[in-house]
Amino acid sequence: MKEFKLIRAALKKHIIMHGARINFLACFIVGFLKTSTVNLKKVATGMPGAVHKDSKYKRIQRFFRDFELDLCMIAELIAALVLTELEARTLAMDRTNWKYGKININILTLGVAYEGSAIPLFWIPLPKRGNLR
Repeated sequence: MKEFKLIRAALKKHIIMHGARINFLACFIVGFLKTSTVNLKKVATGMPGAVHKDSKYKRIQRFFRDFELDLCMIAELIAALVLTELEARTLAMDRTNWKYGKININILTLGVAYEGSAIPLFWIPLPKRGNLR
């Protein structure tokens, strides 16, 4: 619960959004950090609260289906939390490519290295499989 309160306070300070959405994002971030995965069913199991994990999973699905995140706002939040003027950080660029059925998914990501992980700041889908050449 301590992590949730800290994350919620940081979100309230840096993001202009309805309180219920801020609470959800704080729960989602706690779940994400606890499970260390992007599998949303597993993230739901790490979210705080007495609600059943299937209900949490459905809430995650509704949130990402019905709400569009301002990526610049998220990048500013991450920069405010992770980057400081006194501390140099390493930016990491990565491209990932995989297939989902017959669909090629190719994403270029820019992140900041922090405590052994890269926190994504920006990402863009690329128009074809592999690199752009």
